[in-house]
Amino acid sequence: HDNTQYALINYTTCASLFALFALGKGANFTGYSDISWISVLGLVCLPTFLGHFSFTYLVKHMDLSLLTCGKLIEPVIASIIAYFIFRENISPNAWFAFALTGTSVLVLFGPNLLKRR
Repeated sequence: HDNTQYALINYTTCASLFALFALGKGANFTGYSDISWISVLGLVCLPTFLGHFSFTYLVKHMDLSLLTCGKLIEPVIASIIAYFIFRENISPNAWFAFALTGTSVLVLFGPNLLKRR
């Protein structure tokens, strides 16, 4: 069974609720520059369609525990990309958090990796 229908209902509902909330709060949707709208479009398209939609699609095709651990390493990957692209510093606390995340993934998958050998 394809997850496309689920994703469409899920994201349409979220977008509709967001729009209703924004309109109810009197949010202003005019007067923004073109680059602002391009940025919003990029934030909607890249994380949602490439990230969340791919995750929803892969639920059917991959081991769910492996897929979930992939979500755990997203901040690590995002921080590394930010370091190289935007020259952002990674704090010692972030490195510690990355080490804990990596250790937890190894604890979760270590037994399965050893069984395969």
